[in-house]
Amino acid sequence: MSTVVAPPSSLVTAHGAAVVTALVAGVVVALVMSGCTPNAATPSTTATASTRANSGANAGADAVAGAGSEASEAARTALTTLMAARSRALETGDRTAWLATIADPQGPDGSAEEAAYAGLVALGVREVIVSEVRRSATQATSAAPAAEESQHAQTLTTQTWTGSMRLGYAIPGFDRGVRWVARTVTLTQVAGQWLIQRWVGPADRWEVFDLSPLQVVRSERALVAGPVAQDVLRDRLAEVEVGQDRVAAALGRAFPAVVVVPATTDQAALLLGNGAPSSEQSPLAGQVAATTHGPREPSATAVADRVVLDPQGMGRLTPAGRRVVLTHELTHVSVRAGTLHDLPLWLSEGFAEWVAFRDEGMDVTVVAARLLSQVRASGPPATLPTPTDFAGTAGDPAAAYQESWLAASRIATLAGPDGLVGLVRRVGGVPGASSSPAGPVDPAAALTEVLGQSMSQFLAGWQSELVTLAAG
Repeated sequence: MSTVVAPPSSLVTAHGAAVVTALVAGVVVALVMSGCTPNAATPSTTATASTRANSGANAGADAVAGAGSEASEAARTALTTLMAARSRALETGDRTAWLATIADPQGPDGSAEEAAYAGLVALGVREVIVSEVRRSATQATSAAPAAEESQHAQTLTTQTWTGSMRLGYAIPGFDRGVRWVARTVTLTQVAGQWLIQRWVGPADRWEVFDLSPLQVVRSERALVAGPVAQDVLRDRLAEVEVGQDRVAAALGRAFPAVVVVPATTDQAALLLGNGAPSSEQSPLAGQVAATTHGPREPSATAVADRVVLDPQGMGRLTPAGRRVVLTHELTHVSVRAGTLHDLPLWLSEGFAEWVAFRDEGMDVTVVAARLLSQVRASGPPATLPTPTDFAGTAGDPAAAYQESWLAASRIATLAGPDGLVGLVRRVGGVPGASSSPAGPVDPAAALTEVLGQSMSQFLAGWQSELVTLAAG
């Protein structure tokens, strides 16, 4: 699900404004995937305790469909054993033990697998968990090594096996639970022993530890990582700290956040699971400045979100523009970490914009110029923006973003900032609060409780305010 924010030209460099205006009817694009649509449930830490890598031999037995070939079953069992070895290597800091799980340490795949160990260590990860090990539909096959593989690999006649697993890990001090990701794994048989050729497939979403060479800087409230220079990471960390201050001022606290700084737009796309050809990508592909994503179970807080920055999008922004984008994304992180249910998109995005812009002191008519131009031309929108309006395939995402911001701002004007924050918490549900229902709350009912107005009354007032702003 795409969402677009269009701040004024003062938030964009002169060069960036010319480029972005030619690409999209906005200046900054911020894509918030998991905050916009429900995520598929992921295995809970408790449910998968028996599948931790140190007891992984039984992890995927129930998930394998059919008996399969003897080679495939042997490879599946080997994978859980290899993942147990990798987990022990992380726990003990044994790089040699990790290298022993790699099929071809001298080849490009082997270098990437070795770099993943270095990345996990830099992040402070000391354990990986495996569950749901499955073989692919394709049986284990024999094949001659590819011409580009290392000389060591070319001396062997290889047998390969491809399967899938769920990989869990947590960054201490920042993730409040296990982050579960799907991984495609290819094993190669070397001298009669199955070893890992690659533990991420071409269609898999990359994780931060897949970036190489990974550098990390951190504070108590933020970890910033990427394959870029330390001074770049420190600059981003300073900006993230400003955003965290603003989030804490609005919500009372800012949850620790993990921010990823890729070196290229292609790396950002891989981290978002968008490695498809450009013809198959979202209409907003290549135009995003930042993205927040992470798995989330139903009726549970998000425990391991990632904010991924796009170097091209961020490079177009002034310092004020970066503050707005980062504060917006960090607001999503803290709201998702402190509530049980996804908010309606207009409230999620509107609240994040309200937090991001409220300390910038910018003229509303400048920030919402695109929307107000549309209001002057054809009148106010008939409804609050829908997910379709944010998607980029229909409607105007930039205007939808501005509509949401002005809706949230109106709530803050009518009920005060505490009223707006209270609405977010009422709709999202607060963990442990006796007043929080088990399921999602009807936004219209919650709005009435906060404002004393029906949704239709609120819409009418919002539309009237838009017309007044458009009239200047």
